[in-house]
Amino acid sequence: DPRDRRVWRLHLTPAAEPILREIAKYRAELHELITAGMTPSLQKALTEGLLQMKANLASEVRGAGKAAGAVSTMSTQIGGLVRRERHA
Repeated sequence: DPRDRRVWRLHLTPAAEPILREIAKYRAELHELITAGMTPSLQKALTEGLLQMKANLASEVRGAGKAAGAVSTMSTQIGGLVRRERHA
């Protein structure tokens, strides 16, 4: 919500571009490695199962259940790669 003064928007600076390309390369290599031998239907089933687990955890945290204490959020600014600005 742009009117919410508590919201901070983070924007990557141009210095992050080479690192983003490198991350994309490694991500593609890792994806090939971890899905080797898996059929598309198996990959889809795995994705659906993991998304359901994520939804279960999100529901638990929203309800302040047992998992709520185990989940924390942290924000870090990494060198000159992230620019933080507050929107009024």
